[in-house]
Amino acid sequence: NNNLSSLPSSIGNLSQLKILSLSYNNLSSIPDSIGNLSQLNTLYLYNNNLTSIPDSIGKLSQLKELWLSNNKLTKQEQQKIKKLLLTQNTEICGLNNQKL
Repeated sequence: NNNLSSLPSSIGNLSQLKILSLSYNNLSSIPDSIGNLSQLNTLYLYNNNLTSIPDSIGKLSQLKELWLSNNKLTKQEQQKIKKLLLTQNTEICGLNNQKL
């Protein structure tokens, strides 16, 4: 809970990061470089203002948990996220619980 409204693209340089908690901020987007976090297994993004997630999230082959409740993801964006992560066996938590 840092009231972050954006993330630098350099976040993608943290290639050994395993858990990233960005919940309870004011993020409306995530940089494409998030897909470079090759060791990431848990990503907490709930309680933000996200309207989309970059396609690069599909490159996170180690991702096991993605927490997305209380954002502003449309049904179309939710379907895209599910499709991108289909082969990773990622548990997507709170996807249907959006503040639209």
